[in-house]
Amino acid sequence: MREKIANALSNLVLKQPFFAYLVLQRPIHESYAVPTAGADAKGRIYINPHFVMSKDVESVEKIMFLLAHETMHIAFLHCLKSTMAGRDPRACNIAMDKVINETLIVEKCGSFIEGGQRHAGAHTKTWE
Repeated sequence: MREKIANALSNLVLKQPFFAYLVLQRPIHESYAVPTAGADAKGRIYINPHFVMSKDVESVEKIMFLLAHETMHIAFLHCLKSTMAGRDPRACNIAMDKVINETLIVEKCGSFIEGGQRHAGAHTKTWE
């Protein structure tokens, strides 16, 4: 898993330096507690090794997308905003994922991972 992540980080540096800079500021931890990947309010990224080694995320381009995706949750303070009073964290995460995914697709930052949230034009909106 570490080798795949290192390859993805190298590719981010070469192809997407802005996203690479953001990702490289964050600690990345292996965790079986998350089904795929996640980020917390302290700015840590969690990656499930089983997911990264699965055929769903077999390419370096998909891992680039995954790392940039989780980092964007941190950059946009999504972990804090989704837990504000009266908000449904699950619904917030779906809306946030749509905005992030469409932004990364438009910016050509890696390859979208099938099964993720999509909404055409979401990259021009905020999640709220």
